[in-house]
Amino acid sequence: MSEVVKLVDDDESFKLIEDELSRFNDSLRTSDERLIITFDRLDNIVKPYLWNSIVSPLIKLCVKFSWSNICPKLFLRRDLYGRLGNLTNKNSFLPRVIDLEWSKNEIYSYFLKVIFTVSGEKFYQYLSDHLPASLVGEIRRKLNKRGVRNQLPLDTHLIMPVINTFFGVPKANRRGKVSSAYEDLYRNIQSADKTVNLRPFLDLLNYAIKEQEAKDREKGFRGESVIGIAYCTSREVRKMAVVKYLEDLWVEEGNELVRYFCEGLANNQVSPKYKKSKLDDKMFEGLLQEIKEINSDSESVVKATMNEFKQILIANKIITPYMVGSKTRYGFAYLYTNYLGM
Repeated sequence: MSEVVKLVDDDESFKLIEDELSRFNDSLRTSDERLIITFDRLDNIVKPYLWNSIVSPLIKLCVKFSWSNICPKLFLRRDLYGRLGNLTNKNSFLPRVIDLEWSKNEIYSYFLKVIFTVSGEKFYQYLSDHLPASLVGEIRRKLNKRGVRNQLPLDTHLIMPVINTFFGVPKANRRGKVSSAYEDLYRNIQSADKTVNLRPFLDLLNYAIKEQEAKDREKGFRGESVIGIAYCTSREVRKMAVVKYLEDLWVEEGNELVRYFCEGLANNQVSPKYKKSKLDDKMFEGLLQEIKEINSDSESVVKATMNEFKQILIANKIITPYMVGSKTRYGFAYLYTNYLGM
């Protein structure tokens, strides 16, 4: 590494590198080719606390890259990127950023692609028994187009009725109001920023199927659906669906505070007054202070400021801040509320 540093610090040597890149870029442009350079797993190379001084300059370099046919692509941990503090205007990067999280119709379209691919005509017949023939015909035409590969376009009028049919009608809430599987399922799997991560979604379906197999003879919630939405939204299923995802999340270096926060709530180590899905700023800081005191033997907790603690939770989509008038409130992702005991 020291030889690389010497090379970069030497203006004459660095100029030679730039000239060589320019010649190579000209060659690529002449042949109408592009070279994509990827930077992945940077958190395994650069410790999280060094990202401000090492990864931020790399991001700036990639944004201002002057060679048209050489394209750098960075794959960054969202939580660490969210905490970078010395990028002057992150909003200017938005047109260049691709989030790997899923929107509502994206996750449903992907899920239905698997169903259509595996089930084929059987699923078409199932839909024909429950949906208008014109709609089933339109779905078939969309999926038969060349290159579509059994994936519906992100059109709500196509996706929503199929999802509602697959998961059935939800039970009425306490006020007697009935929602839809399309809305209820998404509400149960979304993170604080209203995107969806694939693992909790798949785990939720896995546990819902097991609960349906164990209890449907007694409960009868499935009806004519494939997987009854009542099993997908049950407290125990929702709780189990996030366990593996959170465990993967908090073992990543720099995310130790996520573990202390989640376990403090889930294991009832904090005052019951904090077990609410929404907290004002004063209450939320009181919760963080209790968690810091409980884990005062941890170096990462001792060193973390209150703002850093908040930013880690926001970046990992456990909580989201929002304004009520001039005051800040914090809401928990509905995905985690059962696990956290709220």
